Amino acid sequence: MEDKRKSLDLLKGNIGKTFILLAIPILMAMLMQTFFNIVDTYFVSRLGTDAIAAMGLTFPIFMLSISLGSGVSIGISSLVARSIGAGEREKSFLAAANGLLLAVAVGLFFFAFGITIVDPMLRFIGAEGEVFRMARSYIVIVAITMPIKFLLAAIDGIFRGEGKTGLSMVVLVSGSAANILLDPLLIFGLGPFPRLEVAGAAVATAIAWAIGVIIGILFILKKKSSIVLRPHHFRCKWEYIKNILAVGLPSSVAQGAIAFTMVFVNRFAMDFSREAVAAYALGFRIDSIAILPGVAFGAATIAMLGQNFGAKNYRRVEGIFRKATVFGMLVMGAIAILVWIFPKPLLMIFLEESGEGASEVLRQGTSYLRIMALSYIFVGMGMVSNASFQAVGRGIPTFVTTAIRFFILAIPLSYTLAYLFGLKTIGIWLGLSVSNVFFGFVSRYWFLYSFSKEYRLKKDFQ
Repeated sequence: MEDKRKSLDLLKGNIGKTFILLAIPILMAMLMQTFFNIVDTYFVSRLGTDAIAAMGLTFPIFMLSISLGSGVSIGISSLVARSIGAGEREKSFLAAANGLLLAVAVGLFFFAFGITIVDPMLRFIGAEGEVFRMARSYIVIVAITMPIKFLLAAIDGIFRGEGKTGLSMVVLVSGSAANILLDPLLIFGLGPFPRLEVAGAAVATAIAWAIGVIIGILFILKKKSSIVLRPHHFRCKWEYIKNILAVGLPSSVAQGAIAFTMVFVNRFAMDFSREAVAAYALGFRIDSIAILPGVAFGAATIAMLGQNFGAKNYRRVEGIFRKATVFGMLVMGAIAILVWIFPKPLLMIFLEESGEGASEVLRQGTSYLRIMALSYIFVGMGMVSNASFQAVGRGIPTFVTTAIRFFILAIPLSYTLAYLFGLKTIGIWLGLSVSNVFFGFVSRYWFLYSFSKEYRLKKDFQ
């Protein structure tokens, strides 16, 4: 039977305490995955510049898979949470099973897509020789194992939706730990393992995904999860698929917009100096780590707010939203202060070179981090607000706020300030920061307005 002692009561437990206990395992898993990415980059970099370049060329395919996987996970998490909150256990089982079926289908599509596009894409980019060979081997291996990756994302979404973020953490941390251990063995051919170089990094990642999936399935079979899956649950029902996609697909598109925006920002920065491009690359990496608490709070919001929305506890839904927003702003504010005070030490973690070029990267990176840190509070606010929309089954607001944030504000504003106002790279950073402020304010007040308008009368009777 399910271990009740380890279950958080998302419907009646203290909002603040329950929310934090829900978010901490998610944050720990994300930190471990970030650590793995750093370690992975380090090992591949030991192979030389061709290997680094080859890994860089895999970025578009990998980012697309991450965006789609995250969307599938969010969609499943939202539907499972709402079903459990409504007391519809059978519906939660069907939601989980259809989520797994969707994950396999998307994974198979991505496998066919990756195998088909790999050669034309690499030739279009201009890859040749060893760089082409290494990049191709990596993409092909990853593409073949895409169904496993999407299954892992689906299982993660199931556990988060039911509030079992501890199970999610074990699954993801186990996979990341296996990846870290396997990387040097398969990349460099240590001991009895073959030297596969860049392909070894892909094989290690594929094995890690498989380990995560196996552990997740074992948790479900051993009833560590409240989700019970039987053969009859694995019937494709368009109602459930549509519901998952309605929340998850806009989220995937929104995440893809980040990669699209990076292309423009890099293009603008390149007009001023290569050091500006390097500063943006390093600053963005630090940004990605700094906002992880906001991402974790967003994931916790989907589970907790979603279950209470399903249970029609509308007053509690509003309380969860407000408290999650406060937590997000406080933690992101504290991180902003640290980044503002210590930008140079943070940049030096990733900046190995010395000399005049490095000093310019450090100068540009410092200005980037300090300007972006001013908007961290609003990023946390926006992440919780978007997650709240997703929790109640609405995906379009996430798409709209993200589209305005990047395409109407960030890109045009960065160009205007950098070129027309002559602020150069400072203008680019300001454009990005201002778009984050908009994202936070508009997302928050849009959710409060729409929720209050639709459920004001219902709240009065809860």
